[in-house]
This record gives sequence, structure tokens and C-alpha cells, in this order.
Amino acid sequence: MMMDVDSDTGSRKFRACVTCKQYTIRDYMRYKNCTTCREKNRFKQRLAAQRKQQRNQLWAMEMLNGAKSDISDSDDEDDGSTGEENHETRPDGAPPAKKRKMKLISELDGKEKEVALLDMKNGLKRKLRKKVVVAPPTKSSGKEYQTASVLYDTLKRKVQASSASEFLQFYGYHTIVANQDINNRTRTKMVVDDMRKIVRVPFDLTGVQKSQNATTKSYALTYPCACLGYDTPAAAAPIAPGNASSKGTKGDLIRQARVQLALSGGSGSATGASAPARVRRECGGRVYVLTKDDNSHPLGILGQRISVRVQHP
Repeated sequence: MMMDVDSDTGSRKFRACVTCKQYTIRDYMRYKNCTTCREKNRFKQRLAAQRKQQRNQLWAMEMLNGAKSDISDSDDEDDGSTGEENHETRPDGAPPAKKRKMKLISELDGKEKEVALLDMKNGLKRKLRKKVVVAPPTKSSGKEYQTASVLYDTLKRKVQASSASEFLQFYGYHTIVANQDINNRTRTKMVVDDMRKIVRVPFDLTGVQKSQNATTKSYALTYPCACLGYDTPAAAAPIAPGNASSKGTKGDLIRQARVQLALSGGSGSATGASAPARVRRECGGRVYVLTKDDNSHPLGILGQRISVRVQHP
């Protein structure tokens, strides 16, 4: 919607700002927000970036503290001594040194920053070695792919190489970081669209079966495979009725339309008759697409495991 508010030049018009709804943007400008709203948005973005940086620094300090505590524990076990013995007065009789105040990573520079980052990295590696338990792959879980692109490329090659004598068999999955705006149901539908448009897996959309599990928070869609294609029933040949009028010749379009109308038993134009429905050639195969929550990340980051399976008897 535009609004002409310029009394001097009637050709200049203003558009409404999408945020404050005020008509302050000239029609030749490419902005969607007015100047005031753009300034507010930039301020919010800077504030969000600062908060994110502070959260990352706090997380880094927590990991660094955990790494230092692991180092001190291992040193105590190796020496066989307690913390009280290590913090006794110095030999020269001076009082024990005070502990320095902890600093953020951004406040360090030079050698101190390098040492702190190295300690943090080593501490993180020790924690991962303690927590990660690699389960042996099972046949029921399929083959793991690192990205969706690798899975799609592999499945696409198998689809192109399959034939009527050798049906396609495929079972694979990949894991991504979960997006709070995309639940498992929406993600499954997105993958189904990719199967049709990118991978070109043939399946019948009309025979879908939906299933979900509240325990595993999974959502699955199952489609009948259509790798053998479809059959179109042949239309019945037009039969001239016994009491047909002698008007017109054998190839007369009007006569053929009347015959088709008489066969269909309807009224109106024969061109409005619906085309015969296609019949899918049955191969017995099924195409499964499933998405469920994945909690295997060592740092507790929620993920989504996306499984794709093409199975034939």
C-alpha cells in the first residue's frame, strides 16, 4: 500500500515501514524499515552479539576451570600428597602467595592467552575421552553419512543403477544440530520433498502412512514404491448407437462427441469427462523417511537423526 503525502510533487509517494507502520519510506528506496527502526534493529543486533560473546567467554572459562581442576587432581594423585601440604608456608617463612583473580579470555594477551587456550583445549579433550562411549554400529541403524548431500548423492546413484531385475535396497542416516523452529514432523516433510525433487526417488504420494512415537519423539512417513512406473487404462473405443442420426460422416467430430456422451451416460459436453486414473505397478517396495531426537553429542547438544530407507522384498 502506498500513500501520496507530498503536496509539492504528486509523483513522490511513501510506503509504510514494516515495523512501525508509519508512511516514512519513499517508494524509490529499497529499505523495508524506516531510518528510526533500522537504527533500533542495528542496536539490537549489536546487543545480541555482545551477549553471545559474553556467553561464549563464560563457557570457555567454565571449560578452563574444569581443565585446571583435572590437572590439579592428577598432580595430587601422582605426588600422593594433599592440598594442605602443597599450600604450607614457604621455606623462607613468607606467607603463602595469594591466588590471582581470574580473567576472561578477552582480557588476556600474548603468551598468557596462548597458554589459557591450550589448557582449555586439553581439558576439553580429557572430558570428551571420559564421556564419549562409541557404540558399535548395528545393521538395524543403517549406514551413517556425514552430511545430507553425501546421503543424497549416494542414494541418487543407486536409484539410477537400479532396474526391474535388481530392486533398490538402501538404508542410511545422518545427524544434524536441531533447530528449535523445525520440529521432527516438519523436518520429515522437508526430506520427503528432497527425495522427490533432488534424489528423484519414485514413490506414490497418495498412499502415505504416518506414524509417530512419543517416547523417542520420532515422526515417520511411509510411501509405496513406484519404481516400475504406472499403467494407464486404455479408453473404450467409441461405439455408434443403433438409433444414431444419419447426419454427419464417420469422422464427424460432433458425432464422436455424441457417442462419448451416450457412453458416459452424462449430460453436457463430452470434453469434460475425466481422464482414466493411472494404476501403479506393484513392486512390493516401501520408502521410509524418519526423523527423531538425537542425544549422542558429548556436550549434550540436541540433534536430529534423519533416516531414509528404500526396501524391497
